[in-house]
Amino acid sequence: MRRITITTIPCNICGGTLGRVLINCSNYDIVTCNQCGLVFVDSQFDDEQLQKFYTQDYYTGKWEKVYKDYISEQEQRIKAFRARLMELRKYSDSGRLLEVGCAAGFFLKVASDSFEVQGIELSEFSSEYGRKTLHQQIHTGSVFSADLQPNDFDVVVMWDVIEHLADPRATLMEIRRTLKRGGILGLSTGNIGSFRARWNLGSWKLLAPPWHLYYYSKKTLCYLLRELRYEVLHLRTNGLYTYSKNRVCNNSLFRRLVRLVRQGDIMTVYCRKETNGESPNVQL
Repeated sequence: MRRITITTIPCNICGGTLGRVLINCSNYDIVTCNQCGLVFVDSQFDDEQLQKFYTQDYYTGKWEKVYKDYISEQEQRIKAFRARLMELRKYSDSGRLLEVGCAAGFFLKVASDSFEVQGIELSEFSSEYGRKTLHQQIHTGSVFSADLQPNDFDVVVMWDVIEHLADPRATLMEIRRTLKRGGILGLSTGNIGSFRARWNLGSWKLLAPPWHLYYYSKKTLCYLLRELRYEVLHLRTNGLYTYSKNRVCNNSLFRRLVRLVRQGDIMTVYCRKETNGESPNVQL
């Protein structure tokens, strides 16, 4: 079926306003930019509106496509974050670390063994939990309300956060300002170019508006990062997330194959604040 070009909100990467509707999900049009290929929700939100989506209900299973009980999963999440910290330390293993979108502070707790840490979190519920229960330094709000100083952090991380932001481009620009020269940015997000998303976008678990507003492919994410003068050091994909009970999708050998051919649902990227304007070739 031929998709008709429509006028959209400005693309967050290139500013284009022409795109095509890929699907309607939960009464939100999911569109792709005709100019650069970014996929996004064709609606605009500010931080005050977004904050209403991240109440206690978001973390305790009220909605099918988000957490069942985030707080009770602390042990499993901390275990996963230990592995992520080991990977991060290949690029930087000490100094000051900022986590943007730190939720309840589980990664901050793990990373505090290696770094001087602090976090930023839009949700009042989870940031308050992190401050009171885990005793972490967490600002409730966004990078724009946190009074960040220039050249202040050795590392900034955003784990499964960029897709939630009202303005990812502006956020990455602000992060770049607060990173030291040669500082490291680590982030993860869904991969709209994954096998599962391309096979059946409507049943893809990570298609979840209004919480997930942006859907990057390897190409569009690297394009955005390079536009903002981040040197992409490493990109990998993993995971196959689905609600489907299809035997093929849930077969362990098939999942390994998806990971091997770099078609997993989650991308993890490590970048460096550019110092010379040169980016190495990264396999996509």
